[in-house]
Amino acid sequence: MDASGFVDAGWPVTDQLRVGDDWVSGYYLIRALLLSGPQAGSATTTYVVVRTRRSGAAMLVQVPANTWQAYNGWGGKSLYPFSSTDVRQATRVSFERPFQWNMPGGQGPLGWELPLVRFIERNGYDVSYQSDVFTALHPASLWRHRLVVVAGHDEYWTKPMRDGFDAARAFGVNLAFMGATTPIGRFAYRDAAARFWRTSRCPTPTRTRPARRPCSES
Repeated sequence: MDASGFVDAGWPVTDQLRVGDDWVSGYYLIRALLLSGPQAGSATTTYVVVRTRRSGAAMLVQVPANTWQAYNGWGGKSLYPFSSTDVRQATRVSFERPFQWNMPGGQGPLGWELPLVRFIERNGYDVSYQSDVFTALHPASLWRHRLVVVAGHDEYWTKPMRDGFDAARAFGVNLAFMGATTPIGRFAYRDAAARFWRTSRCPTPTRTRPARRPCSES
């Protein structure tokens, strides 16, 4: 852990999940079970968001993975004091660590997002899903849909995300925000890897310096 509170698991890759062409776009619950070693039999869960390549579905649901990570206190630090050691929050967090869903303030799809997904799927809407990380990389992907629904508590946005939503609205795309405090925290990705960004950076919100203050994008 460095002075910013940055925590990275640093674990080697032992397994990979391959998404088949026949997988339907949506949320997938993944349960990992240890088969050997001193902790054999232990298990944990996480979620994978499968998107459709160049989807033209009438509805797109954006999944708030950035906010999941902002509140994730695994390893002792999140962007919030209530889930950080010594009540001192980090200013950088990494995607390369597990989610500890049951900590104070923990975010995840079973709260605000699951009811929305159940409603959409039960009513048979033409829908596809993608994370806000993908939106930040490809903001023009919003333009291929008649309606973009922001699921749950989608608090943390990059500037390209906001610019993409503004452009989509101007283009005639309908927007629906199914939660509060969207988007009040602007942040930037740092340490970009070849295929994904792993570290988000955000200012420490206080009464005199609210979360709306932009992060450095250098």
